[in-house]
Amino acid sequence: MSFDLLCREIIARKPELAAPGLLQPETDLAAAGIDSMTVVDLIMVLAEHHGADLETALADVEPPRSLADLTALADRFEKA
Repeated sequence: MSFDLLCREIIARKPELAAPGLLQPETDLAAAGIDSMTVVDLIMVLAEHHGADLETALADVEPPRSLADLTALADRFEKA
């Protein structure tokens, strides 16, 4: 899943983040108001999109703190 697709998923859940340039790879999820439940929801969407097994794909993964972390997680799911 590309960064742009991930941003669209976030904006669908948090429309207030739709301002141009607000979501950048270095954006801190908590600082942007993306709570832990939204992060879990996004992880589920990423896993489903890539057909990844969560238990396998999330082994030894730190919780994502930025959009770059979520993008890296999507890449990991894609390879799983």
